[in-house]
Amino acid sequence: MYYSQRWGGTSLLVGKINAVDLLANDPFFGGWGTDRFMNLAFVAPPSGVVPAVLMGGLLAQQIGEVNLSALVFDPADQTSNYWVDGLFEDGVNVSLAAQWSGTAWGRATNLGLSYTFSTKDSVDLRSILLPSDSKIIATSYPDNLSLQFGHVFFPSKVRPGKGIGFYGKVAATRGNPNPIGWSFIGGITGEGMFENRPYDSFGVGFYYYSWSGALDAALDPFIPLDAEKGLEIYYNFAVTPWFILTADLQVINPGRTNFATETVAALRAKFTF
Repeated sequence: MYYSQRWGGTSLLVGKINAVDLLANDPFFGGWGTDRFMNLAFVAPPSGVVPAVLMGGLLAQQIGEVNLSALVFDPADQTSNYWVDGLFEDGVNVSLAAQWSGTAWGRATNLGLSYTFSTKDSVDLRSILLPSDSKIIATSYPDNLSLQFGHVFFPSKVRPGKGIGFYGKVAATRGNPNPIGWSFIGGITGEGMFENRPYDSFGVGFYYYSWSGALDAALDPFIPLDAEKGLEIYYNFAVTPWFILTADLQVINPGRTNFATETVAALRAKFTF
């Protein structure tokens, strides 16, 4: 439920926006869990400052090979909200980004930097276990600084614009009141690798999420935390261009020290009409 408009190199998007939609053109992240990876770390990497569904506006300007953008939105999740009543009452979130898309070593390459911050009052994580009326408001606001990159090292000969590439995202926060300390997500994806299987694709991804030191200290020893790590591998087998079968395997080491590593295998079918 949003309005979009483009004037030359300028674009505007206003309304209710699903965060995954903002990754629609990304070759590694996004995909709704139905096109590529299934784990949330790859589909919509948690940042601690961007809700699943947001309401606001995005203004972007293309200048040569560089895209500059500013996203302003309400800090609260808007999944069940369809009206503008009360919008920005608790503060405002702002995300500023710059992304370069060009070529390096004769191959498609991109590099982006983004910074997101919120003015919403948040609970100091050191008081998270206290009763509601005793919780303390943090003296700083949550934020997230990220660097994202991608490089296609083996272009497809049968699908122009496709190929095999490596991609990654490194993000860090000031910690408290953001529960996330820092993270890394990266891996390899490929599409159009084989002449006789032009619509097959695959991906191998790894993620690492480290908790904020304040959250770790507040929950220890009641809920001992550890960094969460995971690996996911998938292969999309194109029965036809509109019927895709996927085999997927995940190995997840949860963010709790007393939880065992789990392996999850899945089969997925997607029909496009």
